[in-house]
Amino acid sequence: MRRTGIDLSVAGFVGRKGKGRKPIEGVAGKLGPHRQEAFEAESIKQITAYVKDNAKGDKPFFICWATDTQQLQGSKAHHNDKHVDKVNAQASEMAAHNAHVKQLLDTLKAEGIAENTLVVWISDNGPNSGGTLGAIRYEDFKVHITEGHGGLPGMDFYNVMRDPGEKYGQLYPGLFAVTPIQIILHEHMQTTQKFPHRVSEVTPKGAELTPHD
Repeated sequence: MRRTGIDLSVAGFVGRKGKGRKPIEGVAGKLGPHRQEAFEAESIKQITAYVKDNAKGDKPFFICWATDTQQLQGSKAHHNDKHVDKVNAQASEMAAHNAHVKQLLDTLKAEGIAENTLVVWISDNGPNSGGTLGAIRYEDFKVHITEGHGGLPGMDFYNVMRDPGEKYGQLYPGLFAVTPIQIILHEHMQTTQKFPHRVSEVTPKGAELTPHD
C-alpha cells in the first residue's frame, strides 16, 4: 500500500452506477489461493441474477464478462470432471467455465429470451501483433506462425487441449496440417488485399508488435 498506493486488502468490489460500490463478501473478495475460483462463481451468480431481473423488461440489456478463465489457478470443484486432465490446472478451470456458460444459456432459455438474446464468446487473442499474422487455430492446435528455415515452414503447433499454456510447441505433430494451413494463410492474405489493415493512429510507424515480441 505504501509503495504502490494500491489497497490489496480488497480484491473485488460490487456496485451500481451512481450508487457507489462495496467490497465483495467472502473468499471472492479477498486475495488468496482460492480467490479466482470463488470470483468466477460469484460472477456467474451475479450475471444470472441480472438476467432474471431484466428478462421481462422493455429495454435491452448488455453484459460484458471478462472472465478469469485460463489464468494459473485450477478449479477444485471440477478437478475430477470427465475428460479433465488432472495434472493440468487450467483444464479444470476450463471445465468450470464451460459449466458457467451453460448456466448462463440455461438461464436465458428458462426466462424465455434465448431466441432474442445475442451471446458472443471470444477468447483472448493477446496483443494486436499490426498487419502481422501471429497465429491461427486448427482443430485442437494453435499454430504460431514463425519464420521458415531449412526449407521447412515456420509453424509451431501447440495442442491447446493438452497444453493450454502453450509451452510445448513443435512442428512434427502438425505436419499433417501444413498444407491446409498454408491454404488458410493464402486465403487470409487475399482477404487483407481486399480489406487492408487499419493504420494505428497512436503507434509510431515501425514500432508495432510482431509475433516474436
